[in-house]
Amino acid sequence: MNRGRIETITSEEWDKLMAVNLKGLFFCCRAVLPMMRAQKSGKIINIASTSGHGGRKEATAYTTAKAGVLNLTRSIAIQLAPQGIRVNSISPNRIGSPVGQDEVPENRFVKNLAGRRGVPMDIAKAAVFLASDESDFIYAVDLPVDGGALAIRD
Repeated sequence: MNRGRIETITSEEWDKLMAVNLKGLFFCCRAVLPMMRAQKSGKIINIASTSGHGGRKEATAYTTAKAGVLNLTRSIAIQLAPQGIRVNSISPNRIGSPVGQDEVPENRFVKNLAGRRGVPMDIAKAAVFLASDESDFIYAVDLPVDGGALAIRD
């Protein structure tokens, strides 16, 4: 994840971050539409981030891209609901190791109500729920799977 501030992030870094975190997701959503429309149903679950819910002084492009994921999710949910396609998102917070690292650093601080770092299985369980019939009345929602980090964010 780029830690760039507005005055230090390059145009190339900005474009790459937007391409990976927002544009790629947009094209993936669009690619599944023919199949979902043919079967008159489908579920799209986008991965946002708690970073999309507020600004961060060291992550200008990342927070912007993830905020875009939240609004893209809502926009396409409104468009696709009449076709039987439900669209929602999940907002993780510091799940597993930092981007580009294989291991979780021992000193990686996580501030949340759960008192522990999240693990990939936490996100998987939420995705299974959103993909199931148990969530069939949930549309255009972002589900924070963050151990309560958004509640205490400062």
